[in-house]
Amino acid sequence: MLMNTKWKNKTSSVNVKHKITPFIQNDEDAEITKITKATGGEPIASRITAIKRLAWVKDVEAENALIEKEQSEKNFNDTFEPTV
Repeated sequence: MLMNTKWKNKTSSVNVKHKITPFIQNDEDAEITKITKATGGEPIASRITAIKRLAWVKDVEAENALIEKEQSEKNFNDTFEPTV
């Protein structure tokens, strides 16, 4: 099927030059895993640094305080909730 029949006889005279540009994806997850393994599973950045880098929130300190509060509440509940 030909899209533009006016160019039917011209297609063989078109010069095409291929340009291949190598691309290596920056696999951040693999890089973090590699570094974490190298440190024996120890953290490679603080929570504040991670929150800043992600840039989902405007107030990094307030977000960190909220995370700490949520963790504290969870730990309290885990400790004092009755078991079944």
